[in-house]
Amino acid sequence: MKPKNLAQRLVSGAVWALVVKVFGVLGSLVVSIILARNLPPEEMGAYFLLVSIVAFSAAVARFGSKYTVVRLVAESLAKGLPGRAGSSLKIIFAVVAIGSLLISGLYYIGVGRWLSLYIFELPILTSVLAVTALWIFVLSFQTPVAEIFRGLHNIRMAVLLDGILPNVLFAVILCLLLILGYVIDFNKVVQFSVVVLAGSLLIGSIFLIPQINKFMGDGTIDFKEVLNISWPLLVLNVFTNLIGSFNIWLVAAFLVPDDIALWGVASKLVTMVLWPLLLVDTTMPPVISTLYAKGEHEALQNSLRGMATLAGIPALSVLFVLTAFGDQVLEIVYGEYYANAYFILVILSFGQVVNVWTGSCSDVLAMTGHQKILMAIILATGAFSILIAYIGIKYWAIVGIAVATAFGWILQNIFLWLAVRKLTGLWTHGTFNIHFIRTAYLKLRNR
Repeated sequence: MKPKNLAQRLVSGAVWALVVKVFGVLGSLVVSIILARNLPPEEMGAYFLLVSIVAFSAAVARFGSKYTVVRLVAESLAKGLPGRAGSSLKIIFAVVAIGSLLISGLYYIGVGRWLSLYIFELPILTSVLAVTALWIFVLSFQTPVAEIFRGLHNIRMAVLLDGILPNVLFAVILCLLLILGYVIDFNKVVQFSVVVLAGSLLIGSIFLIPQINKFMGDGTIDFKEVLNISWPLLVLNVFTNLIGSFNIWLVAAFLVPDDIALWGVASKLVTMVLWPLLLVDTTMPPVISTLYAKGEHEALQNSLRGMATLAGIPALSVLFVLTAFGDQVLEIVYGEYYANAYFILVILSFGQVVNVWTGSCSDVLAMTGHQKILMAIILATGAFSILIAYIGIKYWAIVGIAVATAFGWILQNIFLWLAVRKLTGLWTHGTFNIHFIRTAYLKLRNR
């Protein structure tokens, strides 16, 4: 069989990712709908807050392994050094194991209770301390396992395992519970979240076993080299998650629990704007690493701009729908109370459209050896975003923090976009130029 050219791989991966992402987004949407209609706003807000705490804690425990796994696996295999890829995976998973045990243990023995009672003043979180610690531990391994498949250019498995499968399974379980007449409460929701995630991780591990022989052969890597790649990405991942979580933490700390629920449902619907870029990000990292290592910059830029356009057009369409009918969408989907999240939804959506249109800026910097520059930009713009978010919520409540969040996203992506151009000579943004899109695709098709 004739091997697929680059355009075919990109289109094939994108189409598969699109189909699976649609199911994943629908699964996540179904979960939030069921929870919003079965939990009081206070418990709904507590669940959104807990999800953000778990995601941040797992990001710390992973020690920057997300981009490190993709880069080292794709790069090593492209250079004919499978043993180097295997050695890096051993080191990475050892670090993740230690980090996850440490972070989940700290949460259980004291940090979790302190956050629940003294920072967020939500005693309900103390009822699930042990389950939350287990949740952090399991989630720490989910992304590294998925990223191995991405490094192998197996986009299908990577997309499926990295959040999609747990969302779909969780939605199915909640639907079955409702059909069988079970009453859904906060504790049960948290417990089932962990069970579903553990099941997904087990499935991914089973599918990974037959791939082990691909990491045997020439090449090796030492801990110091892995550390030099991963520590800037650790800072990046932690700070990126901090920026993403800090806003809901501010809402939880300064406003009432019901406002956490409003922020949570608005943020959930905003993913409808962002998911086209998430689709692109599932396909592009190994392509970026491979083409940049080979010096094929024109093909790489054509790929980046074409995929940004593919993501940007549907994102603009979703922005229009949410701006025109957002309050009605919120009421129909979540219930009458959640129509109050309309202005939050529109403001955040606008910020994410800019994110989508500037393309895979952070992926390019991370995959081309500029992770320290990426880290510096994220740190600087993130710190500024946190500052204006604090000012926004202090003086203008939830709308103020929404405006500050959107402005922070826009500022960060503009700086990333310009940094990619300066450091690599590449543009990553989308375009409406039909001639460019057609020419880029023809060049890729002939590869």
